[in-house]
Formats: sequence, structure tokens, C-alpha cells
Amino acid sequence: MNELVYVKKNDVFIDSLTIAEKTENEHESIKRLITTHKSRFLTLGNLPISNREIIGAGRPEQYYELNEQQATFLITLLRNNEKVLNFKLSLVQEFYRMRQILIQRQTTEWLQTRKQGKLVRRDETDTIQEFIVYAEKQGSKNANKYYITFTKLVNKAVGLQSGQREQASWKTLAFVSMLEDIICKTVAEEMRNSTYYKEVYQICKRKVGQFAEITYLSA
Repeated sequence: MNELVYVKKNDVFIDSLTIAEKTENEHESIKRLITTHKSRFLTLGNLPISNREIIGAGRPEQYYELNEQQATFLITLLRNNEKVLNFKLSLVQEFYRMRQILIQRQTTEWLQTRKQGKLVRRDETDTIQEFIVYAEKQGSKNANKYYITFTKLVNKAVGLQSGQREQASWKTLAFVSMLEDIICKTVAEEMRNSTYYKEVYQICKRKVGQFAEITYLSA
């Protein structure tokens, strides 16, 4: 799930770096358009400036954060070509999708699912902590990485990237909870069976993959 837009303080944004990249324009050109028409952009909302480290650059790159109306106005200023037209379509779709998620986040289903997911996550974290000690006793030198390893396993199964759970639908969150419960119970069972720690992870990986294929991906 590679998102063009992101949620911040209950609103949806895209940054000028992303717009430049996806339309194959120089970022300086995009920023110049924004500064040229700054007064118009400000009628549509604040125009915050942030910094991001760019690999290979000598200093952090400044970029603008644009809300939906500002982004829509900006792309009307760009010359159309196949790349720009495809980006415009994707941007409209992404803003709509993220707006729907924001609406879902106010529903009882989403709030209850997220709350339940955090309880399951806590149980899983406790079990992984026990597993770390278990793995270290069997010779693991990097057992503390299993928190991240199991999280990535679940996120990959449902198409999420790091930090995206707050932006997921309640159905996706419910499935995340099911997968984490599977991991929690599997790890606990395999430790009771004295299974070698590397095999424990492989068993969890197989179960998560099988369950995702049958239940989530086929839904």
C-alpha cells in the first residue's frame, strides 16, 4: 500500500516532493508554482513548510504540505501529459479513499476494532518478550528484533507499511488482530513444545501466509 497522501490532525495531505516525483517535474519548479500563487493557496488553508533528509543531498530539502484543495489547485497549474494525467487520476482516488478512512475512524466499529486490536497486540508483545528470552537461551544474538520481524510479517500479509495501522479500515484492523492472535498462540504453543526458535518463526510465517491467502486475500 504505497500511499500518495497521508493523514495528519484529522485532515489529508500530500507533500510537494511527492507531487514533483510522481509528475516527473523538478521540485524547485513545483515550489516556484506554489510561491508564485501563494496568496491563492493560502485562501484554501495554511501552507506549512517541513524538511526532509534526501539521500545524496547535501542538506535537508524543504517541502510544502498541501491539503486536498491546495493539491487540486496545484495540479491544475501543471501541463498535461500522460504521466501528469495518470497522477491526477490516482490523486483523486487516493484523497477519496483516505477521506473514507477518516469517516470510518469515527464509527463505533473502527473504534472498537482498534481498541480490541491494541489488547491483542499487548498480549502478543508479552508473548514475544518471553520468546526473546527463549531464543537467546538457544543462541540467538538478535532476538530483540523479533518485535519488528513479527510486525512486518503481519503488515506484509495485509499490505500495510510501517505506521499505517491508524489509516487502515476496520476490516483490515480486524484481520490484523486475527493474525497477531495466531502468532501469539503459535509462539506460546511452540515454546511449550521446545521447538527451535528459528523454526518457531517459520511456523508462524506459514500459518500467517495460509490464513491470509484463504481468508483475507480471497475476501
